[in-house]
Amino acid sequence: MLLFVAMIVSEYKPMEEIFALIGDKKKVFLIGCGDCAAACRVGGIDDLPAFAEKLEAEKINVVGWFVPEHGCMMQRVKQELKPVYSKIENSDVILSFSCGAGTQALARIFEEKIVLPAVNTAFLATTIKVGQFVQQCSMCGDCVLGITGGYCPQTLCAKSLMNGPCSGSVDGKCETYRDKDCVWHQIYNSLKKRGELEKFQATLPMKDFSRLSSQSHKHVIPRRKIK
Repeated sequence: MLLFVAMIVSEYKPMEEIFALIGDKKKVFLIGCGDCAAACRVGGIDDLPAFAEKLEAEKINVVGWFVPEHGCMMQRVKQELKPVYSKIENSDVILSFSCGAGTQALARIFEEKIVLPAVNTAFLATTIKVGQFVQQCSMCGDCVLGITGGYCPQTLCAKSLMNGPCSGSVDGKCETYRDKDCVWHQIYNSLKKRGELEKFQATLPMKDFSRLSSQSHKHVIPRRKIK
């Protein structure tokens, strides 16, 4: 039996966008991923200390950082993070260097914390299907999870609506799939729980679909220098 390991390719968001997401918050905890993000040189144990220096240079206090083995495995991540829970609780913001799925996993684990993406998820390099999976990220290359409370409307809305629910949403349920929750109701409740309801008023721009992956989309991972 052949086992194909999934490789989610991510790249850093522009620093000015990350600073804008952090806003006036001063205490940040960094959470990476020892799998795909580490392979892409954006979230491994060799990457987070250097990124922490950039934040510290801007007077942002990095209270700690941690790299789980696999950022998208929610239960395992929850267990791995237990030794640093006190530091996470002492932070204002969690900055995630995992893919969109990993960032959403953190948003579910820390429901009352602000969880922000430090990377854009670009594309899936290889696929695997073991058991049952739920798609939570479309790898659009333009992540908005920092504004939508840790829920991706493009992926989780049946109509991919980016600015609020449609008129067919009833009692928090999707018009297209009545047995499913409307993601925009989930976004509202998530932002309310985090004390960020002002973000619900934000108008998200139309997606730049030229940034979506294609067969010609290539990503070159730089070689590490041998010391």
